[in-house]
This record gives sequence, C-alpha cells and structure tokens, in this order.
Amino acid sequence: MKVGYQGVPGAYSHKAAKKNFPKAVHLGFKSFEDLTDALRKGNIDRALIPIANSHAGRVYGVHNLIYENNLYIIGEYFLPVHHALIVNKGVKKEDIEKVFSHPQALSQASEYIKKNAWKSVTWSDTAESVKHLVESGSKKSAAIASDLAAKIYSAKILERNIENEKTNTTRFVILSRKPVKCKKQKGVITSIFYITKNIPAALYKSLGGFASEGVNLLNIESFVPMKRNARARFYLEFEGHPEEERVKRALAELEFFSEDLRILGTYKEMKHR
Repeated sequence: MKVGYQGVPGAYSHKAAKKNFPKAVHLGFKSFEDLTDALRKGNIDRALIPIANSHAGRVYGVHNLIYENNLYIIGEYFLPVHHALIVNKGVKKEDIEKVFSHPQALSQASEYIKKNAWKSVTWSDTAESVKHLVESGSKKSAAIASDLAAKIYSAKILERNIENEKTNTTRFVILSRKPVKCKKQKGVITSIFYITKNIPAALYKSLGGFASEGVNLLNIESFVPMKRNARARFYLEFEGHPEEERVKRALAELEFFSEDLRILGTYKEMKHR
C-alpha cells in the first residue's frame, strides 16, 4: 500500500503515516494540493492530512480539497505534537543564537524560545528546517521539529517536549478515493458535506433533527468552495451510523432543508476523544 502525506521525511505528517500504516510505502508531497491530487488520480492508496490542531485550530483549505477532489474520510488519528530542540553534533545550548522551524512550531514553542532569547527564523517545514540545519553545518543554530526528523537527518536532540502546551495535538483524517464500509456499532463518527436551501433559518432547521433525536454533534464548520460565486458549504461531524434509525430520521430532516448532501464516510472514533 502507498500512503501519502504532506512534507518531507521526518515531518509530523510522516510520523502519523508511519504510526497508522507501519508496513506501507510512505510518500511525501510538497503541498496539500499535490497530496490530494495524487490520491484522486490513483498514484497513492491513502492520504493522511491534518484537519485541526488543538493550539492553532482548523487547518485552512483542507475541507475545500476533500470536496473538490471527491474524496472520502475513512478514519481519524490524533497525534500528540512534542517538539524537540535539534542541533548539529557537538553544539551546546549556550552556542545557539537562532532557531529555524515552521511558523506554527515556532509559535507553539514561543515561551521556550523567548526564555532563551533566541532569534526565530521561519522555514517551510519542521523537518525541512532540520535538513537545512544539517546541510549548513551551523554551530550557532538549532531547529525545532520531531524526534523522527532528528533521527532521519542524523542530528542531535538537546531537549524534548519544549512546546508551550503539553496537550498540543493534531487531528488527522485518513482519506480514500472510494468509501470504505463501516459496520454499525457504538463509537463511530459520520462526516458529511451539505448546502442549506436558500430559505430563512435553513441552517437552524437542518440541525433540528439531531437535537430531537438525541444525536450528538461533534463539529460544524462552514467553508466556501473554490468556485466563483459559490455558496457556503457546511462540514458536519456527528456520533452515530447512518443505518441507525434515529440517525436516519435526523438525516432525513437535514436533507429536507438542504441540497447537495454528501456523506463523506463513517469511521471508528479514536480513544483520544
């Protein structure tokens, strides 16, 4: 199986791919667009893509890419994000003057950087910053990235768990070109896309069935597809299987007040929740 992720070897997405598919061939892609395009074309079998972070919130643009490429969600994975301070061999903490990393990682380790009075330098990717560090051979710089990146590029970890929030976690979804059937059971999540009809209170009414049927909503977000004059689309996650009677009734009411309803997938919820 070929599993794709965004970034270079050692990126947090690579780490998530290895955790979920340890025996697969893991392929890195430059951008989320390249990743989802490769899945749509059949060049890879699965894709792991970050959808939200507990510190930074929603990952911008991912919902659009799932929609535009007609992809399905078949699983979720929560990756605890623990940043490490990485240097070239022989470098000591007192030698460091500046640190390289992705803007999000720099933000998530800002307290540690400020305490040490280092200059922050933004880089395209956490793992790329380690690669750059090693290639440059700098004795006065460090990178902030995963322990996997340090291992891959033969760099040294000076300190671990330097993030501001120890609960820092990224939620990934596992994508497929085709839906994968999930049996009716407890502890499953269903994700859908839909557009409300152009009538007053349509969004409120579309969600009424979930309240009356006791179906727990986990997440609702709006986004605008990448088309001119496109209407807002809603991404919704709820607990339950579409074959459950109460869920059927809730979806029937939603469908009455909406159009272009698409079930993205039903999948087992991760214990992290």
